[in-house]
Amino acid sequence: MRIFGASKMISGKSITSVMQLLTWSHGDTDKRKFAGLKSVAALLSLLLLISAYANLPDLHVFGHDEVHYNIYFKLKLLQDGRWLNYLILGYLRGIDIFAWFIIYIASNWLLAYRLSRQASIPVAISFIAASVAAISPPVVEQGMWPATAFPAVLILIVAEILVRRGVRPWVIYLFLGISLFGTMQNYYFLTPLLFIDTFMSEEKSQRYVWGTLLRHVIWWVLGAVIGALVMSTMLLIFVGHFGPLVDDWRAPHPVKNVATLVHNIGYSIHSLGHSLIQIYQASELNGALLLAALAILLTLSIRKSKNLAPALLLLTLVAVSFYAFSIPLAPIILMRSLIALMVALILFIGLLARTNIATRATGTVILLLAGFGFQFASRSFLQKQVEQTSFLYDKIHQLLPAPASSYASVSLFGTMPDGEGSSSAFNNAYQMNSVVKAIGFSSYHDCREPQSSECSLPASAQVKNAVALESGRLSLYLYGDKRAAIVYRDN
Repeated sequence: MRIFGASKMISGKSITSVMQLLTWSHGDTDKRKFAGLKSVAALLSLLLLISAYANLPDLHVFGHDEVHYNIYFKLKLLQDGRWLNYLILGYLRGIDIFAWFIIYIASNWLLAYRLSRQASIPVAISFIAASVAAISPPVVEQGMWPATAFPAVLILIVAEILVRRGVRPWVIYLFLGISLFGTMQNYYFLTPLLFIDTFMSEEKSQRYVWGTLLRHVIWWVLGAVIGALVMSTMLLIFVGHFGPLVDDWRAPHPVKNVATLVHNIGYSIHSLGHSLIQIYQASELNGALLLAALAILLTLSIRKSKNLAPALLLLTLVAVSFYAFSIPLAPIILMRSLIALMVALILFIGLLARTNIATRATGTVILLLAGFGFQFASRSFLQKQVEQTSFLYDKIHQLLPAPASSYASVSLFGTMPDGEGSSSAFNNAYQMNSVVKAIGFSSYHDCREPQSSECSLPASAQVKNAVALESGRLSLYLYGDKRAAIVYRDN
């Protein structure tokens, strides 16, 4: 329990102190008036976070091509365009991956909280909204690549500070377009939310607000275009190719004519619907009650605020932006890419919940129930990751009479019969690479792949240990100058 052992040290006093600090930073005039409610919200938020990630200590292996495991980063650079991550690769690899995971989840919480407060959502609801965002399926799944994703979140937090200090919007869009397209592109689509308070002013005319929204949308699009051009140029410099090469597993369908454009638009709309269904199912909310609650929130909120419509439209645009951006290629859209959709949905509820006691209670209940479902989904997802990789991690650990770092290299031989419980992970070269690297071997050769000089087991190799694995056995051979080979044979 190295991650959560410290949770027992957390007291109500410390939570209240942090809460008061965050409250003060937004200029609340009475920090004590609703202290009890805020404390309850903070405790519930903390409970959701701890429950969602309770089985994290059992997870030894993260995403198969996280920077700590991936030795072919130039290939990933060409495929994903993350040139900024490439420049700081040594720093990303130099910090423990568990530390990255904690700071990644914490930074997502902080970003969601700041965006919620930017929308003038009450502090108590913002606490809960931030925790629901931090345990939502997109964040949890992206968390398997925490070192890769953290720079994008940090850049957005820095941008939020710059916005509050009065930096011009077009500068922010340009800065984030260039930087986020060099890290994680999906986070760029959150950018307009940094200005959401601009579209909620009761003092400005609706004509002014709608005109401002149009200008922001134009800057948003231009920021993405400039970011993509800079990314393509950086790829030309680093790998000699202008623009990324989308990997085959993403199944891209480039637009070539009107027919393919219509197909890709239909595909993106279908993907959006499918994603909404997945999120709804993960939340475990009752459909009828959710629709009724949203109808009540919309009715009460729009009647009270004349300028709420532009902000709600902005949230809708943010929610669908990644799908619109995907139209030219229509690749497979994964849950971990849907950060903007998830945050927009949460803020949509939070924004409607600001009006009065009835809307606040309704919005809080919706968010808490969604968070309750999300924490179950998070634990289920993490447990699946544990079952897929940590079982093999433990088996290989049992084989080793000495720490993995003491071996000059390790080679892997043999494949498991299809249908065995661990065969999908063991026979997958990418997953086994991450398992072996997570154990601590500095040099690894998968001899199920095309042969190399390292993939010939000499007759002098001696069996030092063996463990049962499904219907077969894993054996450890040692030979040469501290070289090791792990061989699977079916009984």
